[in-house]
Amino acid sequence: MFDFQQLVSDLREEKLMPSVPVKGNQVELLKISDKIFKNMQNRRVYPKELGSPLGCQLELTHRCNLKCKQCYNQSGCPKPDISIGKWLDVAKQLVDMGVFECVISGGEPLLLGDDLFKIMDVMHDGGMRFVLVTNGMLMNEQTIDKMNKYDYYWVQVSIDGSRPEIHDEIRGVKGSWKNAVNAAKLVSQAGMPLVVSHVIQKDNMDYVVEMVETSYILGAKRMITGRFTYTGRAIENKEEIDIDKQKIKQIYQLLKIRHDQYTGRMEIITSTDPVFYLRYRILEPCNVLLIRPNGDVKLDCVLPFKVGNVMDESIRDIWQFAKTAWRNEKVLKYVGSLKEESDMLRVHPRPYTDEDVSLR
Repeated sequence: MFDFQQLVSDLREEKLMPSVPVKGNQVELLKISDKIFKNMQNRRVYPKELGSPLGCQLELTHRCNLKCKQCYNQSGCPKPDISIGKWLDVAKQLVDMGVFECVISGGEPLLLGDDLFKIMDVMHDGGMRFVLVTNGMLMNEQTIDKMNKYDYYWVQVSIDGSRPEIHDEIRGVKGSWKNAVNAAKLVSQAGMPLVVSHVIQKDNMDYVVEMVETSYILGAKRMITGRFTYTGRAIENKEEIDIDKQKIKQIYQLLKIRHDQYTGRMEIITSTDPVFYLRYRILEPCNVLLIRPNGDVKLDCVLPFKVGNVMDESIRDIWQFAKTAWRNEKVLKYVGSLKEESDMLRVHPRPYTDEDVSLR
């Protein structure tokens, strides 16, 4: 999660930028960020491009046992996945390239059963650390025993309501709250770093503070929360889940108070505005790749562009194009067309709603 103020603090300690107050709106912050990166690149402490990605995200399957109203990537759609054999090959290629961190997601990755752990074994043996994202529906003590061998930045359990009726309504399956809460408990009790992810929308917007307390009781080290993003199923369900700007502003103010109150006990992190995030990302060199269940390789989950497919060529060859693709004319034009988050409803193509466009 990008923390601009922390970046500024770190750079001041290294004397890479002047010690002046950092204030102003997002446009001003982006201008400062641009100066920071150019300063670091001129001093040769930060590269203009990387020889290989630092991290990756593997969306291992389209399949999901829930159908969340705000799902960013339309999980659960009946589309074919690449084979487990191909995922094992992808994992080996990533290890050979020196990638050292991997986000495992889906769909629901635990639907792969033991095949999930075969894929993780390849990367674990190559020294990778993981973030595992799950809805908790299939988590049990046997699963926890298998997970325990790996090194995690965190295990993320998605819980969209502090009460069963709220979560179950949002996620489309009765009893899903009970499973998610049980999964969070199992992760925490096993000593793995637990993160609770909570997407704010109309059904749960009045219970966010209660969700903070629930996350803490479950043993979370961090709660990541924020308003849903206009991608995938959230676009289809916009009228049902949308929140007005004033309401979300009030919620974020309450979260700021809770952030201060929980300091030293649990981190409370709000997600970055996607428009600001994209404008920031085009400033720095590409450092991660996202691989979809069908093998398509993307720069990010918020962009509707692909840079290759693992069924057609090696990841190393794809990277030769991808490493500078954030500065591609189509990407710059697309990001430049987004002035505020609601513009994501009007652009074309829209992520995970329209077909991704190849940059090559």
